[in-house]
Amino acid sequence: MRSAATPAPTAATGSVTGIGQMLTAMMLSGTIGVVVTEVGLAAHQVVFYRCLFAVAALGLWCWARGYFTPALLERRTLGLVLLGGAFIVADWVVLFAAFDHVSIGLATIILHLQPFFVVLIAAGLAGERPGTDALGWIALAFAGLVAATGHVELGEGQAALGVGLALLAALLYAGATLCSRAVKGIRPELTALVHVALGTVALAPFVDPAAAVELPGRSWALLATLGIVHTGFMYALLYGAYQKLSAAATAVLAFAYPAAAIGMDWLVYGRVLSPAQLAGLGAILLAGTAVNRGWRILPRRVAV
Repeated sequence: MRSAATPAPTAATGSVTGIGQMLTAMMLSGTIGVVVTEVGLAAHQVVFYRCLFAVAALGLWCWARGYFTPALLERRTLGLVLLGGAFIVADWVVLFAAFDHVSIGLATIILHLQPFFVVLIAAGLAGERPGTDALGWIALAFAGLVAATGHVELGEGQAALGVGLALLAALLYAGATLCSRAVKGIRPELTALVHVALGTVALAPFVDPAAAVELPGRSWALLATLGIVHTGFMYALLYGAYQKLSAAATAVLAFAYPAAAIGMDWLVYGRVLSPAQLAGLGAILLAGTAVNRGWRILPRRVAV
């Protein structure tokens, strides 16, 4: 029984807690690029150890919360979860590889084209053409991409490869998003656990044990942080925030992710985005919010 002196939680209290959880998760996301870069391993090996540590963290979390359910073993559900896991693990590998060729800030900007790939893929699967408003926002987003990459010498192989990898990461992320949306009756944390378990098994044959043995303690600490904090803890924060906040609030607060990534890129490596790149980022984020919220470009016609 609740004590009379203890006030019941209110919707406002839950909203404030959700904002704190969402902002913390986004700020953590913004530090991933620096952590990955500082580890000193190839992208696929970093993802393997991220998954390995995350299996332990998420496994303990799901067991403690009682999230394991027989529904996961249904053929269609398990197939969607595994397909989504393949997409998200590949997304991590490709995005981390992009950090070797372009700045963390620029790669993160490009990653935020993901909502538009979701719209295009979903429309293609349904055999439908996206609406005029959706196409307009997509055009704005890709104009933002042009602005964001306009100063990059894409004729240089490394930069062009980095932009291409970041675009592929956004596409893979879209695939993972569509798979996750189709999964019903399964806790998202359990879905994430299956994803990282799949990544551990799939990438294990490609890991060089000798490279791991030679890693300094600092690199191991970073890998553990990536798996436990940036995956296990961060997923718990995100899903807790999603339960307390509206879709509009989460879309706005998600802007903290690229802001944090750009800030870390500047603090650690001294990389500063140009005004054109920042304008491109703004266009991508505005268009992404518009697509998620269903905003119209032209006012709806009023019947007379």
